[in-house]
Amino acid sequence: RIPSYLLTASSKFKHYHATVSAFERSLVRLHKMPRLWLMYATFVILYDPERNPTTVRRIYDRALVALPASQHERIWEECLCWVTGILPSNNSTGSSSS
Repeated sequence: RIPSYLLTASSKFKHYHATVSAFERSLVRLHKMPRLWLMYATFVILYDPERNPTTVRRIYDRALVALPASQHERIWEECLCWVTGILPSNNSTGSSSS
């Protein structure tokens, strides 16, 4: 894990936060657009310097609250793909029951 004082000094960190800020400002008016929520979540998944899964989960949660139920399926598909990608696989334990 990178110390926070090194992260805040880096130009990548400043560009990351500027982009997050732009997403947040756009969501003030465009919060009913699922594509924008998905782009935001994907950006944070790929470029968050801290790789914090809670940040991504909160974005998905906010999207589900903001969007009508008819559009939840689009968010859930992406969310489930992300979750299953970060969870450890049960097959790697090597145990089998008969």
